[in-house]
Amino acid sequence: MIVDKNFAAVSAVADRVVILVKGITVFEGASAELRAQPELHQRYLGV
Repeated sequence: MIVDKNFAAVSAVADRVVILVKGITVFEGASAELRAQPELHQRYLGV
């Protein structure tokens, strides 16, 4: 498990990603799936 806000670095080594907001899972899936959803990057990762 890796805990980090740097999605570019994490997605290079992780197959699956989980985004938690205040302890609630708001996204869980493949790194590629998250890369394909830029609105999630903006909303949750501040990118």
